Amino acid sequence: MTFSLLYSNWQSQLSATWQLPLNIVAICDCAIQVHRGII
Repeated sequence: MTFSLLYSNWQSQLSATWQLPLNIVAICDCAIQVHRGII
């Protein structure tokens, strides 16, 4: 039980760590698309 709790906690931390760079990439990509639309 303790192991599964640790594992799920580690997984959520890992996904949170991966989500930030992916969000930044998505925001930058969106900004580029908007910038192209303006130009």
